[in-house]
Amino acid sequence: MLTLKASLKGLELIREARAAKGWPIDDERWLENARTFLPTYRSGKNLITGNVSIGTWRRFYYATRAVKEIYFKAFCKVLEIDWKEVTGTTNSYPAHQLESTSKSIDATTLTCGYQDWREAPDVSIFQGRSDELLTLKRWIVDEDCRLVAIQGMAGVGKTYLSVKLGRELSSINLSLLQQSSGRENFEYIIWRKLLNAPTISDLLVDLISFLSSQQTADMPSSFDDQVLCLLHYLREHRCLIILDNFESILLGGYDTGQYQKGYEAYGQLIKYVGEAPHISCFVITSREKPQEVRKLPGKTSPIRLLNLKGLTFSEGRDFLADFNSLSGSDDDWKNLIELYDGNPLALELTANHIDEVFFGNISEFLKKKNPVFKDLRVLLDWHLNRLTHQEREIVYWLAIERKPISLQKIEENVLFASSKNNLTSAIQSLQERFPIQKLEMKFTLQAIAQKVL
Repeated sequence: MLTLKASLKGLELIREARAAKGWPIDDERWLENARTFLPTYRSGKNLITGNVSIGTWRRFYYATRAVKEIYFKAFCKVLEIDWKEVTGTTNSYPAHQLESTSKSIDATTLTCGYQDWREAPDVSIFQGRSDELLTLKRWIVDEDCRLVAIQGMAGVGKTYLSVKLGRELSSINLSLLQQSSGRENFEYIIWRKLLNAPTISDLLVDLISFLSSQQTADMPSSFDDQVLCLLHYLREHRCLIILDNFESILLGGYDTGQYQKGYEAYGQLIKYVGEAPHISCFVITSREKPQEVRKLPGKTSPIRLLNLKGLTFSEGRDFLADFNSLSGSDDDWKNLIELYDGNPLALELTANHIDEVFFGNISEFLKKKNPVFKDLRVLLDWHLNRLTHQEREIVYWLAIERKPISLQKIEENVLFASSKNNLTSAIQSLQERFPIQKLEMKFTLQAIAQKVL
């Protein structure tokens, strides 16, 4: 039997028509009125009207899954809207042909109608990260994750990846709208940068205002009420909310993931979003791992963490392709990319440095064996300045040793008793805020950090 599902524009029509009716979403009148439009069938001598469940109504209203044609049309009649407009079907694709013609419109894409990208960078030119994008989209679309964190050192490309992810999820395939579960169908997409550390109240008011289309007359004033209001919209609508630079509200010099004074409520928000049931997804990017993300992720959990590493060699070459002035052998390019662990910002800064100082000659730059310059040091200083005394001592010993060393060797090296007593905790915290590598049960610094220290 043919099944139908609302398009993005159709979802707007449904919301508007329901609001005009004034009935609550779970009101029994939706079902009672829909039954009057269902076909009857004979049972013995009795004529019985068809039945419909509240679950079918919710699937129709939220477009989470296609519903049978008879129910879809019945609900449209109750709402007094044209079912063809709701599905986005034109006269060229009548209902009885919709399934057979779906392949011919696979290339047609629609864009999520409610988007606010504010200060998001342009990602029209974007290199690499295909595996990471596939992983993130699988978590969000196929596995219904409610909270996804992207963590990595400064310059590794978290911001650009988050924008690229949102842009790709904003383009909806028309055939998917008609046939799939609807989980990839986001009604709202919001991207926000937290670099200036907005208060939690300012952020929540901003999000609620956008999701309510500025219709919230009495904006809640307390944090608890604002969170409840936000969760209402996260349940009512399929929303993708991306918060960039989450580290801006975290506290340096203490154990990883603690919040600056006055920003502790952000942790409560993240906890609510990860644990409360809803149909939306929060994505956060951060140089450090928040406590809540540290505690909650798991392979089957609705909370996931992506540790973003540098670009591969081939991705790095593609990324630097615009620097036409650079020249070198394949080994030169390989050594250059490995020297900076494929960090895109470090590679870009270095490419400019080579161009301006070494006339684009990669080999001459590598011969100097002095890969650290002012702009690059700034990139690592942020991470160094966030470390505790114990973490800083461990980092310096790793820099002195150069080669990977065991936990036992680190313990032998550290001088202060306090560092020895909290060594395992300090190493765990260090890995969540500094470029550390683990190789064959040993620890070492990434190449970019080795060169700075």
